[in-house]
Amino acid sequence: MSFISLLFGRRNTGAVIGGLTLDATVSENHERSSDVTDSAIESGSMVSDHVIRNPERVTIEGFVTDAPPVVLGGFSGRGVTQDAFDKLDELWREGDPFDIDTGYKRYPDMVISSLEMPRERDGSMQFRVEARHVDIVASETREVSADSLSDDVSDAAQSVNDAGRQTTSPSGPRTEDRGSVLFNLFGG
Repeated sequence: MSFISLLFGRRNTGAVIGGLTLDATVSENHERSSDVTDSAIESGSMVSDHVIRNPERVTIEGFVTDAPPVVLGGFSGRGVTQDAFDKLDELWREGDPFDIDTGYKRYPDMVISSLEMPRERDGSMQFRVEARHVDIVASETREVSADSLSDDVSDAAQSVNDAGRQTTSPSGPRTEDRGSVLFNLFGG
């Protein structure tokens, strides 16, 4: 923690995961990956058209503690570790998108894909969170009148008439009447 954070009773400059401010960020890993075509690309084609970008991933190893800051006693710290455990567990269980703020970038619409929270000592918790970005889209429905459609489209969009119950006729001799080819060859 910086001296200013201690002096004014602020908890840290660590990452923020879904509203949970960490006492310390042990490590951050910002992962980017793409799938590139294995097929040959025609000369003059846009190479970027043959690259599929995978969702961004962020892995944070963080630390929270129940210990209050020593200077000016600005923070009680009681139950912080349990609150952090509960918050991370809630983010994982609900599966709803949340924001992650790191030292480099703000990541919106992230979902936890992996969460490790080992219990090694009382009063503090070191954990590892892996999250990935999810694309959120909204569908839109519009009403279109048949008058605004072209003739080709409006013909295809007409309702299907129910032909009722239909009888079927056999297409040929039944299988058991024909017998097998070998049976017919040898006197069937």
